[in-house]
Amino acid sequence: MRLNWSQAVDVTIDKFTETLPADALDRAKYAEYLTNFLVGKGQLTNKAAMVRSR
Repeated sequence: MRLNWSQAVDVTIDKFTETLPADALDRAKYAEYLTNFLVGKGQLTNKAAMVRSR
């Protein structure tokens, strides 16, 4: 999933709309890093669990 972080986004929850500004701090880079880090951690945890269950 790719998000366009360079544009403002309107978010509506329970009939209340808030405009979230465009990302000016390059947070997309950190979000991608964190996602990949967590995926790697999950894979390691799953492999360890499979080894223990044998």
